[in-house]
Order: sequence, then C-alpha cells, then structure tokens
Amino acid sequence: MMLYHAGAFLAVTLSSMVCVSGRRITSITSIDGSSLSSQEVLGVQYQSPLRPVRSPSATMSLLQQLFNGTDLNSTSNSREECTSTYRSTERGVLGKGRQGTVKRVLKTANKLEYALKSPNSKEDVNDLIAEAKIMQAAAGCEGVMQVRDLKPCYKRRYVPGMYVTDRMEGDLQAWLTSTKGSVKEGWTVQDGLAQRRRCKPDFEKEMLSALDCLHGKGFIHGDLKLDNVLYNELGEDGCPTGLRLADFGLSAAIGTELKKYPKECMSAATHLPDCVFEGQPCNLPDVEVPDVEAPLSDDVFVVDPLIDMCSYKVMRSQLFQEWTPLDAKYENKGSCGKMAYGRGTEFRFP
Repeated sequence: MMLYHAGAFLAVTLSSMVCVSGRRITSITSIDGSSLSSQEVLGVQYQSPLRPVRSPSATMSLLQQLFNGTDLNSTSNSREECTSTYRSTERGVLGKGRQGTVKRVLKTANKLEYALKSPNSKEDVNDLIAEAKIMQAAAGCEGVMQVRDLKPCYKRRYVPGMYVTDRMEGDLQAWLTSTKGSVKEGWTVQDGLAQRRRCKPDFEKEMLSALDCLHGKGFIHGDLKLDNVLYNELGEDGCPTGLRLADFGLSAAIGTELKKYPKECMSAATHLPDCVFEGQPCNLPDVEVPDVEAPLSDDVFVVDPLIDMCSYKVMRSQLFQEWTPLDAKYENKGSCGKMAYGRGTEFRFP
C-alpha cells in the first residue's frame, strides 16, 4: 500500500499531537477533482478552532505498528487492483470533515448502497489508511464500523486512502437534536428527554459491548463523541439500533505513550479528559508500559481505555442527563477532570 511521507521513516513510540488552528476556508478541491465550498466541507463557514489532530509523524508511527514493521510501500495502487466499482447517487455527500469526505455510492455489481470515504488531499491519505487498518484490526466487533472494500474504484479510478463501509442511517448527535423538543412538532424538552431515557438500556448495552471489544483488540477510539457514533436504523420505539463506532482519526494503541495535545485544544474538545492536554494533571491510573523505567514527563500521557470511558460518561450525560456510575469494574479509578460544555462538570469514576 502506497504511503505518502517525506524522508525516511523513523520508528518512534513517542509521537507529536497537534491542534488544527482556526482559519476561514472559502473552498477546497477534493482529491477527485471537484470543488467543494466551505459549507460543503465543514457545514459551517469557519473551521472548528483548535481541534486535536494527529501530526504526520504520529500517523507514521501508528502505521508502523499496524503493519508490524513490514514494507509500507510494497504494494502499488494501480487501477487494475480495484476490487469493485462504485458510482455516485443523487443524494451524494453524507458527511465531510477535515481529513475526508463520505459519499453515498452504489456498488455496480449488486446495486446496493454503501458509504465511500476519500481523503480531501494527499496529506490526508495516511490518516485514512490508518483509520481503515484499525477498523480491520477490530473485525469481529459488532459495534465497530467494518471496512467492506479497501480498494474501490470510484469514477473509474482508485485514489489511495479510499475505503468503503456500510451506509448508516444517521449519528447520535443528529438523533439528540431531533429529540430535544420542538414547539412546531408539539414536542417539549421533557418529552424528548423521556423518549431518550427509554432508549438508555439498549444504548448502554451496545456501546459498552463495542468499547470492550475495541479495547480487547488493543486500541482506544480516542475521539468518542455523539457524531462519531452511527446507527443503522430507528426502531419502532424511536430508539437508534445497530450502533457503530466510526471515525478513528485519533485512535491509538493501548499502552503507547503520546505527547499531550496543546492546551489550546481544550475548549473545542470538551469530550476528552483533561489529562490528555498539556499542563493538566492526570488522576487516571497509569498503564504499565514495558521497558519504561523513568516516570512519565508532564507532557506525556499513556493511552488507556479509561480515556474512552471518560468520553462515554459525557455522552451519557448529554443524552440522558444522568451521571450515574458505571459498573463495578470502573470503580475507584479516579477522576476524568472537568469535561462537557465549558468544562464545567467534573466526571469521576465513583
């Protein structure tokens, strides 16, 4: 698989983590040559300021782990290697982010709908390759989005980094918005909350199962929030079913060390515990990392499943307005720090 990098690769465990600075975007040319407006790319005129992202060196380090040190450039990406062909549909784009665009596509062979993700630029190719590789590593986890095609042909060509997954119905952020209450539709805020709370048992069962399985495969999601959890359909009771973890752009291997995100990211990433940001203490238990004799420096954190569990607690509070404890295995694990809106609420593992 062809990877894009400048200079020789250095195998390092400690990788840089950075923020995306806020800037106005007027348009961007996608990797398939079409021009997308800022609203099409991001849904808003301005890019979300100071969001945590992987640095190129962090991505290369992760890829080295994922490919077990094999030659990362051993396979070419010629058109002849495409496994299946896909074409666009009338409704087209499903979602867009900083690194990739997700389109609704039809598979030529069976005329079924799928979702195809393609990088916005060559600089994003490695991130999408890593994302797909992590989803492959989590194969068998029912609650993790599965890759259906790693070498799709779209518009008669293959672009490095593209991959295909199942098309899902929506995400939990959109579902939350739709149930918050509308005078026009005769809903109240209380009605919406009562409806969501009826969905809580199945939500918890599916989410905890997905996270346990992903962690068992050796990875954390690293960016767990409502719009990164998709659902397959709404049941007769209005509850989302078939939940899938998606968007693994900040995923990392459990037990590895990473430099903390710049503190400027904190205000835009309130779903992440404060211990992953510069200058913030960590009250979560450290993970024992082999061959690390010296104590960790203040600008480093160890990748721990509890990072995801902190984010999960925020999700539960957003959906159900409840701060009840998790099950017993997470007791006495310390504090996630202040999270959620304005970082005004401390989330603990009581």
